[in-house]
Amino acid sequence: MGWGVLEVLPLSEWYFRVPSPLEPGVHGPGVSRGSLTYPLPSTIAGALAFMAYRKGLCSASENVDVEFNDLRECISGLFGKQAVIRPGFSARGDSYYAYIGSPVMPRLDRLREKLQELAFRIGRSKSPGLTAHSLIGRLIREGDPLMPLHGHRTGIAIARSSKNVIEGHLYSVEYVDYRSLGAKLVALVKPKPGKPIKDTTRFGGEGGVALASLREPEKEEEMLVQGRGDTWAFTLLTPALLDSAPTAPLNPSSPKLGEELGSLITSMHSCVEEAKVLHIPRGELDTSTILPGWRLNKPRKPHLLIPPGTAGLLVASPNCARDVAEKGVGAHSDIGWGTILLVSSHKA
Repeated sequence: MGWGVLEVLPLSEWYFRVPSPLEPGVHGPGVSRGSLTYPLPSTIAGALAFMAYRKGLCSASENVDVEFNDLRECISGLFGKQAVIRPGFSARGDSYYAYIGSPVMPRLDRLREKLQELAFRIGRSKSPGLTAHSLIGRLIREGDPLMPLHGHRTGIAIARSSKNVIEGHLYSVEYVDYRSLGAKLVALVKPKPGKPIKDTTRFGGEGGVALASLREPEKEEEMLVQGRGDTWAFTLLTPALLDSAPTAPLNPSSPKLGEELGSLITSMHSCVEEAKVLHIPRGELDTSTILPGWRLNKPRKPHLLIPPGTAGLLVASPNCARDVAEKGVGAHSDIGWGTILLVSSHKA
């Protein structure tokens, strides 16, 4: 079955906290947390799982012994057992935008142009890492980017156990506002469900609300991979999670690290002949070990996060490239982690 297009419309401000705990009663009065411009994949998967739970398609405690299987069981009620979610996009009017770890989201067509240029120049450049850095970095200064507004809200701390107000403990949280721009989030979902989906759901922290709907694709099925040939430039549109860390210290300019990191990211795809990371950005998310969410009040297993906007080179056949783009890279890619955009130096 083909792709369906999931659109998430804002019905409130959205709070996408960075992956760190916010406990005013623990961290003290005046604690503050920022908001990501784009939600973590587990936030989108959780919103879909909440929709399924409200429809009676899953149990709140179903199959939680395996990481994220509680989410998978619920999402399978909407999309089937082999569900794949590929987020990382937003839309305004007829234009699509991509998240590369910055508050400024470049137009998707502009990002493709830069990746095609990177794929063409890799073979000629003596410093491909610097080439990738300059090309990807230039995107936030050119074209017609999407820049959702950020604002702050102050709240009163509540004790988790008693649900009582903690006297003198205020906290501040940042929100992101897509409504004022007339923008929405977009993800590809496979397989398409037999029945239409349109429902409100909780989205992000602080009681955020969204309207999620699924429609037939128009040209969106080709959003993830474009071109032909065997050499592909790539960038991550959502963070990738790794079960193991590179043996070398994380230094993006190290060719050895780039090759090892590229191999770790694509390890689930045996058809890939070569993969190397050329650029790791400094943006809203950094390369770090995180706990990607909670389950039944217990933190999930820690993973190494590779941030969106990470760019590099991949050598693979066109069929392999399509498989990589569809399935994503790294751990838990089926529920949205590790969305990868691939563009070759040769147009299709």
